[in-house]
Amino acid sequence: MADAADRNPTLALGELRGLLAAFAWANQKCDHACTFSVEELPDGGNVHESLVRYFGDTASEVTAVEVGNWHAVVCDALQRWLFLFRDLVKPKAVCALTDSRSQREMVGTVLDAFILGLQPLEVWRVEIVERGFYECAWDDFAVRGSSGLYMLHLGVSD
Repeated sequence: MADAADRNPTLALGELRGLLAAFAWANQKCDHACTFSVEELPDGGNVHESLVRYFGDTASEVTAVEVGNWHAVVCDALQRWLFLFRDLVKPKAVCALTDSRSQREMVGTVLDAFILGLQPLEVWRVEIVERGFYECAWDDFAVRGSSGLYMLHLGVSD
């Protein structure tokens, strides 16, 4: 992949979406499916209003708490979500996807695309009270970047 300095934000956002889609596909199992995505949030006066419009009838309550050390928090979430499938790999199999050093490198690649593509200025952890089914488990982050407001969604459903 090109050095981060050689990429523009639009291409990095496309790369981020592609990487998330590939990891979601790699984490599919017979009884569940992952959704890893970045979407633009609808226009709103502030992040809360944009999130309420985004979730619509899916949520009866939406809260967004600003994340101070967003780099570490998003990195931890990516590390946790991108490698859900590691339990399917044969024990002691030598594979980049099961090697912790390789995993850190892959998370770093995704995080670099996140930073260059979204150019985060503020990041919020998003919590909702579901009205119906949303996902079995998830981590959602609203991101105000230099060119807009985005939702990073990492989730799994059965």
